[in-house]
Amino acid sequence: MENTLKSSTLSSLKLGQTLLYRFVKTIDDEGDLEFAEIVHTGGTQPKHMLHASTWKSKPRRGWENCVLTDAEEYLGIEVPDNWEIDDKGKEYVELNILNPTAMNMETGQIERFRLQIIESIDPDAYQLEYWRRKAKKSKDGDYYKHKDKLIYSNTEIVFNKAEHVWLKHDNYLSGLIVSSEEYEELVKTKDLPSSKPEVNEADFKGISKNDIFSKV
Repeated sequence: MENTLKSSTLSSLKLGQTLLYRFVKTIDDEGDLEFAEIVHTGGTQPKHMLHASTWKSKPRRGWENCVLTDAEEYLGIEVPDNWEIDDKGKEYVELNILNPTAMNMETGQIERFRLQIIESIDPDAYQLEYWRRKAKKSKDGDYYKHKDKLIYSNTEIVFNKAEHVWLKHDNYLSGLIVSSEEYEELVKTKDLPSSKPEVNEADFKGISKNDIFSKV
């Protein structure tokens, strides 16, 4: 499958689609490929799926470090020479490739890139320092907890199938693992697969933002 520049945009991205949005330069010829994907992180019961068409969310982002010339060869593209500067002072160029693909050396097949989300209660050094911005919280600013600890979200780029890990908010102590294919099937059928009884509705109640860090 050919990677086509300017085949989509962030604003037109739909659930289940992935966008290779841009290349952000760091030093010399190195930088990060920035991916975006809308991921359904709401409940998975039928009442949520029956409203899937009206469900809105901003695309989640993921980054993969690379050398620009290597990325061009690997993806079979030629990055345009129309660099811009973003609001953080970083030099970038938009690619806007819908559902990007490349050769998976392990399988020998051309496969799609997907954005995978792994929630964790073990922050890295950066997340720990900036926990007020990085910890998971509701639109009202209430922080979610799992096993009485703040939840952090990590993203990575994988081939073909994303195995997301969602941590249940307190009063549920087990993780919820749902693949991207299962989410897409839920959206398509608007029902829960009978073979997946462990896929339960998450508890989305927040906690007091006055008690968010003392027990982490």
